[in-house]
Amino acid sequence: MPLLALHVGPVWPALAWVCLSLTGTPLRAESIQSARFAEPVSRYGHFALGRPHEYARLTVTTNCGRELTLQLPEDEVFEDLVPRIVRLAAGEPDQILAIVSQRHIGGTLKVYRQEGDALREIAALAGFSNHVYGSAELGWSAPAVRAGRAVLLVPDSLRRWLHSVALDGGKLADQGRCALPETATGALEIDDDGGVSIGLASGLRHRVTGDCLN
Repeated sequence: MPLLALHVGPVWPALAWVCLSLTGTPLRAESIQSARFAEPVSRYGHFALGRPHEYARLTVTTNCGRELTLQLPEDEVFEDLVPRIVRLAAGEPDQILAIVSQRHIGGTLKVYRQEGDALREIAALAGFSNHVYGSAELGWSAPAVRAGRAVLLVPDSLRRWLHSVALDGGKLADQGRCALPETATGALEIDDDGGVSIGLASGLRHRVTGDCLN
């Protein structure tokens, strides 16, 4: 499921960069206020997140009251719960991050870097899972700081190990892993004190101890 980054300027060139009054006087810069998916479809038929959660259209409302629409072609769908309004770099305007699906990806963790108005894949590592088919739970991975470096905590493809993965020298590298007592099925959480826990198939939460993630 590749990430699609949308910027209101390049994607919709008719979008004004300022909101105008009835007299044509500039009021404020135009920006994204809200975003939503519309037109649920069954043409993809994966329903990995449950139904509906596969959509053909993305609609954006700006702070000027304008509504903008992106319609996908017949061989693509938005496979996501909600569009995310994000700021990918300091000083840049808000953008929309959504997932567009056309073929399934089998457990490969990918890192993207913003280059202009596009996202370019810079690293990938196979063998991970942050989702159970049919579930709307997307909280299985989380960024964290371990041993002084930024990492991503994510289960393996069988959800019996919790891994700590970092971008090292332009490549993704496994920094450590912790065995789980049962298959993970619930969200990954990081406490205020830095403690890590994850939900298990039994309904209990398992708190990771020791330095196995470092």
